Amino acid sequence: MACNLKDDSKVCAICWDEFATPKNLKCGHTFCLSCLKSYQKKSENRDEIKCPLCRQKQKVFFGCLDKLPDNYFVKLKPPKPDEKLCCSLCPERTPLKPCSHCDLKLCPSCKCSHKKALTLSNDEYEVSSDSGSDEDENKDLIDDGLLPFHLALSGQFIKTKFNATLQSSFSIKPMSSYPGDEQNIFVSNMHENETGLCEIITCYGPECVRVDIEGTELDRRFYDQGISCIIGIGMEQKIIAHFHERMLLKEEDGDVQLFTKTENLNPTAVCQINNGQIVCVGWCRDQPGKSKETNNNDKMGALHFYDRRGHFLKKITRFSSESYMRKPRAMSYCKSNDTICVSDTANKCVYIVDPEGELLNRYTGVFLGISGTFLDRFSVFVPGPVCHNEGGDIFVGNRADHAIHILSPIGQFLGYLASRCDIGFGSPFALMFDSEHRLWVGDFKDGKIRVFEITSYKNFI
Repeated sequence: MACNLKDDSKVCAICWDEFATPKNLKCGHTFCLSCLKSYQKKSENRDEIKCPLCRQKQKVFFGCLDKLPDNYFVKLKPPKPDEKLCCSLCPERTPLKPCSHCDLKLCPSCKCSHKKALTLSNDEYEVSSDSGSDEDENKDLIDDGLLPFHLALSGQFIKTKFNATLQSSFSIKPMSSYPGDEQNIFVSNMHENETGLCEIITCYGPECVRVDIEGTELDRRFYDQGISCIIGIGMEQKIIAHFHERMLLKEEDGDVQLFTKTENLNPTAVCQINNGQIVCVGWCRDQPGKSKETNNNDKMGALHFYDRRGHFLKKITRFSSESYMRKPRAMSYCKSNDTICVSDTANKCVYIVDPEGELLNRYTGVFLGISGTFLDRFSVFVPGPVCHNEGGDIFVGNRADHAIHILSPIGQFLGYLASRCDIGFGSPFALMFDSEHRLWVGDFKDGKIRVFEITSYKNFI
């Protein structure tokens, strides 16, 4: 090691180890990519980087360090061989991780199930000094998130409290001018593309920004002002909902064409269901040239169904004896049980329906036992963003008090999401789970994206 320290061309000057993904700066100095990313997080200006050695500044396009040139002439850090043994619970031979709760040595899959079983059983999960890399996991498990006091007193029968820890937080810098200098730059929609990256729309377009988990911008596309939702439908194809122009667009190989017009419906969200049909939801805005009475009669929400070619199939405005939808704000589709979840901010409820339009459940966020008290102002439920996790549970952001409600796949109330993050979940306006089961929360007030990992559960039954 002493020999390596004398020659900084053989080791990274930040971690003092052999290089892993070496990136070259204009000044000629080379560092590990991961070291540069950690170093850049401490900088206020992410559009430039200052060499840790010579302090020479260099512009970085949108803060994307991945695009720095590679250095192919330095010695790379050899991969550390993993010892492969048999898991204590299954016959798989793989690198094992010890459980800090017991003496078992488990494969990653069994360790994850083992950890969840311990937390769901409310068993004590103590931190072990020799647990190595598990120390951070154990910290999450005992880091019990706090619920706002009005939720604890709301009278809702909480079955489970889900605890989340903040993984990263970042903002998207707009390049377009928005109407009104004082308008907030809010996050209006997020989705994960086929490559596992997140595509984010702010202020209903015209920009769609592609970022990684750390908020590093990798790409930026420009559409028309008024895009409300983008989804991938496979084969590098996308469906884009255009709220202002009342249409759905289809993008393929960078070419954007009309998929279908939605008549008098302003689409707020779109999804693709298991049979390949495209479903959009939205409401009818006041139309110029029509009387107030006509507009009031036409002003309702609806679900539109289209086939793969954009041909209209059916329209749903109400579910059996329920009143008409009025202002459906967001929608999420669950592939595992083939159900659609729609949040209606005007009717203050969440609908769970099947692809045929049959209502399975209706969640109103009813709060019990606080009527006529000072907590009345906290008891309003105005559902905004919705999304499903891998297990089919529904996460709903309440725009009234910024809490996140968690429902079962059939719409029964389970509990709330809690965090020890100082700002909590901010003002959720967009929600998304990525393929690594992390929850992305887009904020309406400060325009930040916060990424959380659900680390533990606490059952009350």
